[in-house]
Amino acid sequence: MKRKFESYFVKAFYDAKIEELLRVYGNKKFSARKNVKAGGKEFDVVVEKRGKTIAFEITTAPLAREDLNRIENLHETAKSLGYEFRVVTIATPKKAAIDIDWLRDGLFKYLRSEGQHLVEPLSVHADYEEIRKLTIRSIQIKNSEADVFVNGDVSVNILYASDPDAEKENAYEILPFNGELSLNLCDRKIRHARLKIDTGYWYE
Repeated sequence: MKRKFESYFVKAFYDAKIEELLRVYGNKKFSARKNVKAGGKEFDVVVEKRGKTIAFEITTAPLAREDLNRIENLHETAKSLGYEFRVVTIATPKKAAIDIDWLRDGLFKYLRSEGQHLVEPLSVHADYEEIRKLTIRSIQIKNSEADVFVNGDVSVNILYASDPDAEKENAYEILPFNGELSLNLCDRKIRHARLKIDTGYWYE
């Protein structure tokens, strides 16, 4: 496979497939090596046992024309060396899902203790009910700390009055939010947050 990868995740899938082939054929008592140069080419994995040699090329699907040309050249080289040749394809991930198992509960607790100001000035009091949706858009990790960018929806019971002189009323709302959270991964806590809850419709 070409050594240029379109993303970290494709590279991770590629490395995992190599390790899988080494493990599977190693368990079958083959001598298994990776990144083997032979006949002027480089094969991703080569396994040997009792005079039988198999060369593998790992590539992503779908295959472009240049991929097909490269595979054909590798196939011809493998044949000239007396190797069997096999192609293993891996699907390019469309989107990498990111999940932190404790974050939804942690964010809910944070909002209940620290989030009253996020629905001011029109609310008198906000009682956060549930994080109904939470999506991690990106994450940056350094040692035991992480910065994550999130968005989602939160349900809130709000005591508010659009007119300070009007009678205060209760309302149940589902509000979108977004922002950045700084996490302590070891303690499983939110260190601090820069969040915005969209209350713009109150002004309509």
